[in-house]
Amino acid sequence: NVEGVTLSQYPLSISVWFKSVNAGIALTPGLVCLTVAGVDEQIRIDITQITRRVRMGVATVGGTTNTANTTTYTDDVWTHGCAVFTSATSRTIYMNGANPISSATSRVFTDTTISTIEIGYNIIDDAWAINGTKFLIAEVGIWNIALSADDVLSLAKGNIPLRVRPESLVKYFPLTGTSVEVITGATGASHTVTPTAIGNDHPIRFG
Repeated sequence: NVEGVTLSQYPLSISVWFKSVNAGIALTPGLVCLTVAGVDEQIRIDITQITRRVRMGVATVGGTTNTANTTTYTDDVWTHGCAVFTSATSRTIYMNGANPISSATSRVFTDTTISTIEIGYNIIDDAWAINGTKFLIAEVGIWNIALSADDVLSLAKGNIPLRVRPESLVKYFPLTGTSVEVITGATGASHTVTPTAIGNDHPIRFG
């Protein structure tokens, strides 16, 4: 488990704000990745930098399925992404609370427990999101339910995760301070990053 909280793959929802300040690079850096210990299996929400799309992914021993939003984000603008994993055959990705794109490809995990939460890192593609001036990340929320379209829209309009389905919110990382965060990957390697103090630059309205 992760700090005493046991997470399973389905149902699950991940919400995150990000700001790209250096796109156009041939990487798919992870915003939030949930991994299974000992195997290269994960649930994630990431970015395709060249096409500027928000993407969700499921990687299992049986294969990987990525589903990208069809709307492009704008550099230097805070953007909201939300990935809703309802079941092994139902997943939906949103950008700014709209344009839901779904996938029904079956992905079944060999292990049912998520052991690690990676913020700003895609362990399978070995791609960082927080690296110099590439991305800012804030307001990460993880729920053990499938958020509704109205829930996602509420988050995209500025509600913090603590105010959206709080009874099912299992992890919340504001990432708005200046303290050092240590992220440990499933490989055992520790990576240290310093969150940027975003202040009034971030569009959160309801705190």
